[in-house]
Amino acid sequence: MGNKKMQDHHKMMLEEFKKKFFISLIFTIPILILSPTVQKWLNLSISFYGSLYILFLLSSFVFFYGGMPFLRGFIKEMKKAMPGMMTLISLAISVAYFYSAAVVFGMKGKFFFWELATLIDIMLLGHWIEMKSVMGASMALEKLARMMPDKAHVIRNGNIVDVGINEIKKGDIILIKPGEKIPSDGIVVEGKSSVDESMLTGESMPVLKEKGEMVAMVGDGVNDTPALAQADVGIAIGSGTDIAAETADIILVDNNPSHVPLLMKFSSLTYKKMLQNLGWATGYNVIAIPLAAGVLYSKGILISPAMGALLMSLSAVIVAINARLMKG
Repeated sequence: MGNKKMQDHHKMMLEEFKKKFFISLIFTIPILILSPTVQKWLNLSISFYGSLYILFLLSSFVFFYGGMPFLRGFIKEMKKAMPGMMTLISLAISVAYFYSAAVVFGMKGKFFFWELATLIDIMLLGHWIEMKSVMGASMALEKLARMMPDKAHVIRNGNIVDVGINEIKKGDIILIKPGEKIPSDGIVVEGKSSVDESMLTGESMPVLKEKGEMVAMVGDGVNDTPALAQADVGIAIGSGTDIAAETADIILVDNNPSHVPLLMKFSSLTYKKMLQNLGWATGYNVIAIPLAAGVLYSKGILISPAMGALLMSLSAVIVAINARLMKG
């Protein structure tokens, strides 16, 4: 139930970032066209009566509409006295907006409306991509959780009571009906039945279990735990016992051991992506930050703080997109 609520929350956030990104992007186009700095780069001159106030209104919309998730996040972080990413983003866009607004209404200086709008767009895009990744992970966890039975038939005071598996206590006697999954490790105290242990022992036929013998869930069991712990990479079957899953480094959600070679290929690809993303992040830190700090100011090379923030956001988006390209 809790996982379902979390997934719904992530889905709502995903749609919010997606919608805000595209709408803000549409409003950013005229902001770029009306910005003097961009016009200078493109060797254009577009100016008419009230154009500056239109630029201010368009930027105000992007700030309050597109930037609202970050502003809300800033408030939450301040209430917890734990400033984080939302605080940094909110501080950057707020300073850019209010300073530029003051310039529009008479203060001497230059405005940063196009930097404000593009920064918000890039951060919305980055968080949208991040939410897609979170959704994928949440769905995988939900799939893993579905492999576990929700209820267990516990015999208490001679009566059969259905309880949640998290309510099972040590010493409880559990009734396993034909065809049901076994909700917990335990010892058979009465009766006998065939149990599919193929994922546990490699035996292809069901094994007869009688009074006094060990029962494990279908998948890797307790006897595999030492090997999983000592291996360089421990891989557990998703439907295995809790202790095996906790000991292993990786869990195969689909319970198919034949996917191990694909897992090795995926790990190699992941390592390559890590190196590539490290290159992007290092490139920003080594080049952009010193230039924004004025290291080469004497040579006439300087990146404005706003451009530095924009490059930082762009670097984060590139890393996220590069990681998403592993699909397939």
